[in-house]
Amino acid sequence: MRFELKVALRFLREGRGQTIFILLGIAIGVAVQVFLGTLINGLQRDLINTTVGSSPHLIFSGEDSPALNFRPAADRRIGAAAVVEGNFRQEDATLKEWRPLVDQLDREPALTAVSP
Repeated sequence: MRFELKVALRFLREGRGQTIFILLGIAIGVAVQVFLGTLINGLQRDLINTTVGSSPHLIFSGEDSPALNFRPAADRRIGAAAVVEGNFRQEDATLKEWRPLVDQLDREPALTAVSP
């Protein structure tokens, strides 16, 4: 082990310019890896927020809504409103008396956000 250490130290001392280039190359490589990792994580987070974050997880619609023609197993009713669960878009129908429903949902501790 001593011999290898002597050879390595001699190489580093005699080829100072080469040593500086090697260390500089390693530093730049590590910096690029950190930058790309951070960039990819940020893009992934943004893609997930754009895809899932902007579409509702629960949709309340009126009785005459086209979404009621599609009845998944999780479909249920709250008063005059139907609850259709899932991430999908649909044609909007007016929901009569939506303000009391929003107030009732705002009081629910399991929900993080309610938007009419």
